[in-house]
Amino acid sequence: MEEPLERLARERGVRVRWRAFELRRTLPPRPVSPEAQRRVRRSRELVAPNLVLRPDYLRVSSRLALEGAKLAQQEGDFPSYHRAVYRACFRDGLDISDPDVLAAAAREAGLDEARFSRCLREGWMRPAVAEDLREAHRLGISAVPTLLMGRLQLVGARPYAQLVQAVERAAAAG
Repeated sequence: MEEPLERLARERGVRVRWRAFELRRTLPPRPVSPEAQRRVRRSRELVAPNLVLRPDYLRVSSRLALEGAKLAQQEGDFPSYHRAVYRACFRDGLDISDPDVLAAAAREAGLDEARFSRCLREGWMRPAVAEDLREAHRLGISAVPTLLMGRLQLVGARPYAQLVQAVERAAAAG
């Protein structure tokens, strides 16, 4: 199934620029709040009703996955890497803070697995991820996904039709 943002890029010529934003910086010492769990369920039902989520996915750090994504943006097929990591986390319930899980996603995406693993071990992309996180903080972004279109900030997963409306509003606003 094609992601709404991929479809938007293909059908509407919208340029999507992915930036790093962590799901969780560290493992929280307590369970995720019931309200956060309800928001996730509502979002999933609206956008991806067949998505299976592991119960503790909100506790998994995404930092290494983001570093891998930066390498995939530079050297490979970012959309394939993104889909592989997404499937690993949200469909298969794997821990995307595990370098071996990420190496398998990189292999699936056609990246050089040895180079990818070395990148994660040595932190080649850590500064680029840190810069994205500083920019997100400066812009007041506090959730994923957040889409910026001109002055419009759209927070939360949205169905394709809502994304099209947002793009049209942003274009009309100039």
